[in-house]
Amino acid sequence: MPSPSESVTGEDSESHPGWQQTLIERVVALVLRHEVPDEPDLDVGVLATDDAAIQNLNRDYRGIDASTDVLAFAMREGVDAGLNPHLLGDIAISVETAERQAADAGHSVETELAILAIHGTLHLLGYDHDADDDYERMRARETELLAEIVASADWRDALRARGE
Repeated sequence: MPSPSESVTGEDSESHPGWQQTLIERVVALVLRHEVPDEPDLDVGVLATDDAAIQNLNRDYRGIDASTDVLAFAMREGVDAGLNPHLLGDIAISVETAERQAADAGHSVETELAILAIHGTLHLLGYDHDADDDYERMRARETELLAEIVASADWRDALRARGE
């Protein structure tokens, strides 16, 4: 799915099958192609994990001792932002939380994982949702990207790959 020069790398936790990791990586690659087509050499690390592991990350890096659905660690922010311009950052997604949120929302786990992958990738690209205007802008873009991605042949290929 990633182009030859596009790198989305990942590591899934032992408690979750690799299809979730693969799906998230594919969605991240699609978002990057839509959002930054002029930067094909971007590298994003992806971790599909569980609630306990994401709670540890949230506590260690954000000072919040609670589980969450997605964390994004941008490498293009802060004092070392220009150090490795091809490194966009890392995304961690709790598959357990995604499963609960999918059930609550009435859609598939695959769709929820896509929503979280889109959300995390947009954070790496500088989107935020602290202010009302920013929230509306980010939500609108998430909705647009989700519609574009689930209508694509790449999405259908990713779903077929789950069954293999």
